[in-house]
Amino acid sequence: MDTLTLLTKADAGLLTLECAPLQLGDLVRENFEDATMLAQPQGIHVNLVECADLLVSGDRHRLRQLLLNLTDNAVKYNQPGGIITMALRKSGDFAELQITNTGKGHSCGASGPGVRTVRAW
Repeated sequence: MDTLTLLTKADAGLLTLECAPLQLGDLVRENFEDATMLAQPQGIHVNLVECADLLVSGDRHRLRQLLLNLTDNAVKYNQPGGIITMALRKSGDFAELQITNTGKGHSCGASGPGVRTVRAW
């Protein structure tokens, strides 16, 4: 399913999620490996600075899609030879994933160049 179709179904309430307990840290480590491969052709270095073992309830397939999308954007909107830094930590009752890059970033209120923070509970 392409991204536009997925978003259309989600907006219409037609997307079925298969939630189950999962180790989010395992998904993040898998995504780190994917990010390293995606970034290699542009000479971008990827760091996983923190990866807490957090049990969450979620749809593994959809979370993997989300992580791949964030990673793809971190590579795509970075500079050649840049850096991507990933961190997963517990923040209160939340799991917090932060992906930063050395690209120019957005002026949407993020806390620095190329900062993407996702919080889940």
